Amino acid sequence: NDLGIFDAETGERVWVAKQPKFTWPLPLPVPYVASAAFLDGHEGGNVVAVGTGSHEVRLYDTRASRRPVWRTDFGECRIACVCAEPPG
Repeated sequence: NDLGIFDAETGERVWVAKQPKFTWPLPLPVPYVASAAFLDGHEGGNVVAVGTGSHEVRLYDTRASRRPVWRTDFGECRIACVCAEPPG
């Protein structure tokens, strides 16, 4: 799996993502999470922004789905850093 969220106190995995559905043609990219950030100001901290090694940015809403709720290609290099801007 390419994204998991763990409870820091117990070490237990509390949520795991599924890979996005890919469309034809093959080959499928081998995604890996290169960076991630919780967007605390959005929906109570349940939204996670992810940058991948295949130059994709994804948003996961842990209450809505195990697949990304939004994704887009960005440039041609891995997304090594994502950060959340404070609301306001």
